[in-house]
Amino acid sequence: MALGETSLKKTDNIDALLGKSPEPKKVSTTTKAAKLTDEEAEQIDLIKKMLVTDNTSEAIRWCIKAAWAMHGDKVKEIVEKREAILPINL
Repeated sequence: MALGETSLKKTDNIDALLGKSPEPKKVSTTTKAAKLTDEEAEQIDLIKKMLVTDNTSEAIRWCIKAAWAMHGDKVKEIVEKREAILPINL
C-alpha cells in the first residue's frame, strides 16, 4: 500500500480506529400498552408538538423525567415507608 492510500472493510470498527471509546449501553424497559383517557392522550399530543416529535414514547419519557424532577424524592420516601410495612412485589 502506497503512502496516503487507505481502505476500510465493512467489518472495521471506525470509532475504534479513531480512538473513540464505546458509549455505555442503555437498559430499557418496554411497556406494551398504556390505557390513557382522552384528556391524557390530548396532553401527550401537546407534549409531542412541544418536543417536535411524533414519537409517543419520547413524550412519555419526557413526562416521567419532569415528574421525577419535581416529585422523585417524595416518591422514594413513600415507597420506603410502605415497604417498611409490607414488601411491594410488582
